[in-house]
Amino acid sequence: MYAYAFVPVNAFGRPAYDSLMAAAHSIEPLTARTWDAFAALVERHNGIFGGCWCTYFHDCTGRGPGYEGSRAFKQLLVETGHAHAALVMVDEEAIAWAEYGTPDELPNIHHSKQYLAEADLLPDYRTTASSSTSDTRSTSTSMCGYFVPSTTRSMLL
Repeated sequence: MYAYAFVPVNAFGRPAYDSLMAAAHSIEPLTARTWDAFAALVERHNGIFGGCWCTYFHDCTGRGPGYEGSRAFKQLLVETGHAHAALVMVDEEAIAWAEYGTPDELPNIHHSKQYLAEADLLPDYRTTASSSTSDTRSTSTSMCGYFVPSTTRSMLL
C-alpha cells in the first residue's frame, strides 16, 4: 500500500493557504545569517514601498540614493546590530517579517508631532513596519508578534 501526500499550490507554485497553516513555521531574528532570506522577501515586493527597504523609520543620514542605497543601508544596519525584525520562515524562505526597535533605533514615525504631544511615556519598543507574501498575509504577519519583545507585543494585541 502506498501513501500519497497532496499539497495544494497557488499560482506561484507555493503551498496554498490551508497547507501553510499546517506547515512548520519558525520565527527567526533578522541577522547577517538570515539576510538573504529577508532580502529575497523584500525583492519580491520591489523593495517594499517602491524601494525603501523600510529604512525610513531609522535615522537615514547614512543612506545612499534610490533602491540600491536603501538596500545597502538596511544591510549595514542589520550587520551592525542596529536593525531588528522577526522573520516568519518556512524552511529557508522568509514569508513575512515585522520590524521593531527602541525609539532611539527607530526615531522616524508617522504623525510623530501628534504622537509625542499626546504620549504619556515612550514605549520600550515599537513596531514600525511589516510585510508578507500575499498568499500568507492573514496568518504569517501576525505570527511575527510572538517574537517581538513583550512590551511591543502588548501594544499589538
